[in-house]
Amino acid sequence: MNMEQLQLTHKQFKIIGFTRENVKKKDFRGDNKNEIVYSIPVINGCIYCNYSEPINKWYLKVTIGEVANYMLLDITNLPQLQLVLSTFRVNYTLLIA
Repeated sequence: MNMEQLQLTHKQFKIIGFTRENVKKKDFRGDNKNEIVYSIPVINGCIYCNYSEPINKWYLKVTIGEVANYMLLDITNLPQLQLVLSTFRVNYTLLIA
């Protein structure tokens, strides 16, 4: 991934239909850190964006049984996000940039 990932504001995430979650994780030093994650459900998982990263990172999380697999998505613009959401038949609100 060489291109910059799509950056949305909190308001834009909400308009599209993403829900905000505050997630507590431990960093590499073992310190607790809070991250803001926006997610939208899909079959067997969700599409989410880690808003706390310096460059927003988009992921597809697929859960089968007790195992979850994560795939990094290369979403650089709004039409790509809309294509991914449509592919997974997600109900979302169209955002016009």
